[in-house]
Amino acid sequence: MVSFSGGKDSGVLLNLTLQVGRRLGQLDKLTVYNMDYEAQYAETTDYVTRTFAGLPDGVKKLWVCLPVKAQCSTSMFQSYWQPWKKEDKGIWCRELPTGAINEDNFPYSWDYEVSDYEFNAKLGKELARGKQTCFLIGIRAKESLHRYKAVTKAGNEYKGLNWTTCVSDTLVNAYPLYDWLVEDIWTASARIVTGK
Repeated sequence: MVSFSGGKDSGVLLNLTLQVGRRLGQLDKLTVYNMDYEAQYAETTDYVTRTFAGLPDGVKKLWVCLPVKAQCSTSMFQSYWQPWKKEDKGIWCRELPTGAINEDNFPYSWDYEVSDYEFNAKLGKELARGKQTCFLIGIRAKESLHRYKAVTKAGNEYKGLNWTTCVSDTLVNAYPLYDWLVEDIWTASARIVTGK
């Protein structure tokens, strides 16, 4: 499963994963996951929409629009906000994307107290139930000390790889771009686009 935010790092990771999936003939084992935070740049939404529409047949798509508790740095009165909350539909920033997982079609009862990171972990564990699963996440340690610490912390690695974390018996989080520089990301993007 590839976490695809619509950013440059996750876009490169998704494209590299698609290349490997094609080469191995295993695209049917791939799931692309997008957590949509509702209030985002229109270009990001357009990019995610184009990418999801262009995914090869067999690739599973999870475009999630659920009211997770997301950190909020724009208010002095609340530390989080909840995108796509059904009762707040009148103030949504945009329409719900077609085919998105939302409060009306989410197959489990919804916990309005779950944070975005908690939801990601729960979703990963649910999708890994009964089968070995790797959750690929395109974050780079150079972007922040918090990310550096999250990606390179010692203990609980998969087979000693310091850029992985064993979440459960069947789920591993992997950060294969953790040590890339921004120049590496843009170089890979150019090579993916040009095919060189």
